Amino acid sequence: MYMEALAEKRKDSKGNYGNWDSTIKHLKKYCPRDIQFNQINKAFVDGFRDYLLKEASTKTKKAISTNTKYSYFNKFRAALKQAVRDGILKPTLPKW
Repeated sequence: MYMEALAEKRKDSKGNYGNWDSTIKHLKKYCPRDIQFNQINKAFVDGFRDYLLKEASTKTKKAISTNTKYSYFNKFRAALKQAVRDGILKPTLPKW
C-alpha cells in the first residue's frame, strides 16, 4: 500500500509514524479491500472523512478525539498530495 511506504519513511519519528500507522489502520477499517488510485474520488475522500468524524474509535471502542480525527485526515491528505507530486494521481481532487 502506498501509504504504508510513506509511513515507513517516517519510522525515525515515533510520534509521527504512530499517527501514520493509525491512519492506515482506520483507512483499512473504512475500506477493508485494497483500493486502487483510480478509485479515489471526491466521494471516497468525503466518505473517509465522515468515517473519521462519526465512526472511528479506539481499540477499546472509545471515540477518538477531534484533534486525532483531524490529524488522521491530514495524514491521508498528505498522502494524496504526495501521490500527485509523484505523478500517480492527477491533481483533480478538491483542495481543502
